[in-house]
Amino acid sequence: EYIYVLDSNYSILLKLGFTTREPTDRLNEINIATGAIPWDVAVSYQTLSGHKLEQKLYSLLEEYRVQKK
Repeated sequence: EYIYVLDSNYSILLKLGFTTREPTDRLNEINIATGAIPWDVAVSYQTLSGHKLEQKLYSLLEEYRVQKK
């Protein structure tokens, strides 16, 4: 599992998430889904508990989180 941070030259926002696959595979899916903003993998870390770590990071960064669904 991986935790990743995505950034873009076209946005001031960062995307944080986890995947059980290679972060570049997830990046390709996100770029197809979002279309307008080309994201890049800024950093990724391999971990044994990606979902748990992602949720903890979301909790720590809650005041900065933007949810658009």
